[in-house]
Amino acid sequence: MPGFESRYPIAVSQTPIGWLVTHTVTFVSLVTGKTYKIFGKKSTTDFASMPGWFVWLFRPWRVIDDTVPPATLHDEFWRVKIPQGLMTYREADRVFREALTYQGLDKFTVWGMWAGVRLGALGRGREGRLGWWRDAVPVLLITLGLLVLASPVVFQLPSMAVIGALKWLMPGDPPVVHVTDESSR
Repeated sequence: MPGFESRYPIAVSQTPIGWLVTHTVTFVSLVTGKTYKIFGKKSTTDFASMPGWFVWLFRPWRVIDDTVPPATLHDEFWRVKIPQGLMTYREADRVFREALTYQGLDKFTVWGMWAGVRLGALGRGREGRLGWWRDAVPVLLITLGLLVLASPVVFQLPSMAVIGALKWLMPGDPPVVHVTDESSR
């Protein structure tokens, strides 16, 4: 049966260098027809390396949630399987999207996180760009949509900081306006 062996198949313990997966995690992909395993005590994770300011968009109330098992699987792909030549970035990211879907996550989270890892693959050299053009249109559309949603953080907070700095740099009393009553004359 495709998906993870169990609904929440991850157990980790914190170490000085990150989180250590403590038991074997198995995911069966319907898309690739392969079974992927993360072997306990040999794999570490950082639970989806998202910029901190962006985490609120996908998991605003929780740190540990249903994105963690797919993110751990994806970390294993990028850190171990791809460097060993066992899979491509595109395949790793596609299986990641499938794993997010099997975890029952909403489409916003699934497609948003997938677009993020596809963009991240661009920074991985020639191998990361291999076949990237096939995903370019959906990734760019999703990214534009997320930028619109993130615009309060992206634009409003920096402008508030600039206004605050200007007020601090240019202190002074507001101009006094004298109002006279025309009827008393």
